[in-house]
Amino acid sequence: MSDSFLAAGQGRVIRIRNGNIVFKTVGAETEGRIGIFEQTMQKGDPGPVPHFHKETTEMFYLLEGSLDFVLDGVTRSVEAGGFVRVPPNTIHEFSQRGDVTARFLIMFSPGKARERYFEGLAAIAAEDGPPDRKRLIELMHEHDQFLADEAAYLAANY
Repeated sequence: MSDSFLAAGQGRVIRIRNGNIVFKTVGAETEGRIGIFEQTMQKGDPGPVPHFHKETTEMFYLLEGSLDFVLDGVTRSVEAGGFVRVPPNTIHEFSQRGDVTARFLIMFSPGKARERYFEGLAAIAAEDGPPDRKRLIELMHEHDQFLADEAAYLAANY
């Protein structure tokens, strides 16, 4: 069972923008029950636009630094040691605003194949030129992620 033990920094790593995501356990390893990833965000990283998940509960545990969260219009800063649970159908977003790189666990239940969303996001971000917003939305929908205002997002970016 050596795959059940990971040392600090171990796991498959992908890069999105200025930060890394380390897959600690994915849905395929947990019969789809949970996915746990370690993510870093550098100072000023904007994070995702307002969105929600229809079936997924998303959870965050801050290891270092701080993040600003907006859940259903309410903004709160969360410091290292803090925890945030985002129930399904809750519009949310988060961003890094502190001076210290934020490092946190992000957990998804059910986990399904949530890592495929991040892999697709990294692939789109690595392409030359501005990202194809319609393709991003298709990727989101495929992995239970829906924009709070999809029409405005497309109008502002097309």
